[in-house]
Amino acid sequence: MLEFKTPKRIFFGNGAVRKVGVEAKKFGSKVLIITDKGIVKAGIVDKVKGYIEGESLDVDVFDGVKPEPTIDVFEECMEVLKGYDLAIGIGGGSSLDVTKASSVLVKNEGDINDYIGINKIKKEGIPKILIPTTSGSGSEVSHITVLTDEEGNKNAIYSQYLFSDISIVDPELTLTLPKKITANTGFDALTHAIESYVSLRSNELTDALALKAIELISKSLRDAVNTGNIESRHNMSMASMLAGMAFVNSSLGAVHALAYPLGVKYHLAHGESNALMLPYVMRFNYNSNPEKFDEIGKTMNSKDCIEAVMKLAEDVGIILRMRDFGVKKEDIKEFSEIAMKSKRLLEYNPREMRKEDARNIYEEAW
Repeated sequence: MLEFKTPKRIFFGNGAVRKVGVEAKKFGSKVLIITDKGIVKAGIVDKVKGYIEGESLDVDVFDGVKPEPTIDVFEECMEVLKGYDLAIGIGGGSSLDVTKASSVLVKNEGDINDYIGINKIKKEGIPKILIPTTSGSGSEVSHITVLTDEEGNKNAIYSQYLFSDISIVDPELTLTLPKKITANTGFDALTHAIESYVSLRSNELTDALALKAIELISKSLRDAVNTGNIESRHNMSMASMLAGMAFVNSSLGAVHALAYPLGVKYHLAHGESNALMLPYVMRFNYNSNPEKFDEIGKTMNSKDCIEAVMKLAEDVGIILRMRDFGVKKEDIKEFSEIAMKSKRLLEYNPREMRKEDARNIYEEAW
């Protein structure tokens, strides 16, 4: 028996964000937009705010979200959110994660740390609308929130209550993304698609979603980075959403586990660290399921899926050597130990991974 988890409603398409005011009105009169200062500066918040105010709703903005948000950011947002009828998250994965957790935990008593783990949230929060401005995280269709503690460790909250009431995916909002962010977030989506496709928890539904995402990314990421045309942006937004739906229902794997310590110590962007580890983990995993990996290659119009991924990375300016980021070779031992603690990610990796395997992969990537 298959179980498939997804948000309640999704609007997708060019100009879809224009529906936000009409939909927001169904939830009440007081709205808080949750975002970061970069999205405000880009003018996206004012655009969305205008659609909401056009329906005679009161709108305020919390723009205190930061990359890799820490617990204090969540707590600050929760405090501001009290008394509002609706939360609207606008931005990348960090803004959407803060919106999801804050909107739910504001209605659940106790410390935020009490809810780290799986299905610990007891009741739903205030309604939330999620609007991504990047094509990568898939957070708008996931029931997961990631937060960083004081030591820099990432922790995850999993709950059905974190799913959005409405997700609005408008490719036009990604048109102003810089090339580097487009490439990094695109590889984040590709990693989600590939890892979900070969996961031990994959099924017919997630396979279909993942392969379509891989196909779209393979044919559109280069144009999205180099020309930024609306067709390529549309395809990347769709791919990111489909990959998000896939991994929510099938799980991620060793790429994310090995990428994590790179992000913590060297502050690499999430998509950047995923991209860095992706081909090397694929090579390690290949023999666990050659048929699926060959299907990935076929979907990317190549006989070799690993070569296809590396060529795509090269074409969009992704760096695939740790030393080029200033990573020291002596870090590898520590990284291997940290990666092995990500049991929730390694559990469904298609090939069992030991600490010496992780070390070998890091050495190859160095």
